[in-house]
Amino acid sequence: MTNKTRVWITTTKKTNRWVIRWLDADGRSREKTTEHQAIRSTRKHAEKIAALKRIELENGGALPPQDWRDFCDHHYSDEKEQMAKGSRAAVNVALDHFDRICSPRDLADIDSKMISKFSTTLRKEGKRSATIEGYIKRILSAVNWAFGMGYRTERLTYSTKGKRRDSELRSRPITLEEFERMLENVQHVRKSDSKIWKFYLRGLYWSGLRREESVKLGWDWSFDFAVDISGDCPFFRVRGEGHKSGHDQLLPMAPEFAELLKSVPERQRRGRVFKLPKGTGDFPNPDSVGRWVSKIGRMANVVVTHEGDFATARTMRKTFATRWASKLMPAELQKLMRHESIETTLKYYSNVQVGDLWEKMNNGSSSKKDSEKTI
Repeated sequence: MTNKTRVWITTTKKTNRWVIRWLDADGRSREKTTEHQAIRSTRKHAEKIAALKRIELENGGALPPQDWRDFCDHHYSDEKEQMAKGSRAAVNVALDHFDRICSPRDLADIDSKMISKFSTTLRKEGKRSATIEGYIKRILSAVNWAFGMGYRTERLTYSTKGKRRDSELRSRPITLEEFERMLENVQHVRKSDSKIWKFYLRGLYWSGLRREESVKLGWDWSFDFAVDISGDCPFFRVRGEGHKSGHDQLLPMAPEFAELLKSVPERQRRGRVFKLPKGTGDFPNPDSVGRWVSKIGRMANVVVTHEGDFATARTMRKTFATRWASKLMPAELQKLMRHESIETTLKYYSNVQVGDLWEKMNNGSSSKKDSEKTI
């Protein structure tokens, strides 16, 4: 091997990052610091980047074609294995949608124009803005991981700022009367196990749990997402694998949900909290569970959008958040809802602000009338 294609790896003294070094055609020394956080101190990955750099130099500065499907199934699979189960599943869903809509052949073919097409198609299919942004974020992460590993020569950027977003008032929380109407209609949708589904609906309404969290919720600490009602302060115990944030946490529990759990006889507090029928996996399928909740909302005729959409499991969570927004400060509600961003939490305070303003204006009107009487 000549000096023109000599590539080697070393580490920096200050940051301990791996650095790829080589000699160009003129004999000048060049270097590239491994950029991806997961490979800063991993020799194996640094050697992989060095091998790709050597191939690039031998091909006149151009990388050979990198098959997208092969990249996802083999190279990127190592990175996905380090993710939490929920994150790994979400990445796979995003990649599947991207394959279906864009069908990229080579990693180098993926550009901002293709991402824009992906976004537009998803919106036409009725996907929510938050869902679309999540998919795009995961595609960008995969492609830029490829850049950091040396499979691409350029980083991919795409901004969602200025893109059309769903209205904050797209759907509304439900009233207690509507919730009770849903409970009454459970028996028309799930005749054989209506008692289980009524308990599940009450659980969603009083807990604010996400579907994915609710189907995996357990009574004992062997579950990734579990409840503890043994002490004076009931709480959720969450291992990183069972939570969206990926961090181990002890989280607050709403008093109403704690009371619902305490109504279960002690001898029945085993296994999953909600004994919903399972599919082929270890737990009920969240999507299948969501469809049954939607059917109950439709049967009860609880409409929550201008387009005529019926109440869903997501509606229960929104109702829970709106109810507690009038009693808690934003930072407290963020903790209760397990939101990553405070911006998400603040969306639930619009109704509270309107109510506060109305009360102040009413008090002001009453004071004015009293003063006029005095005059």
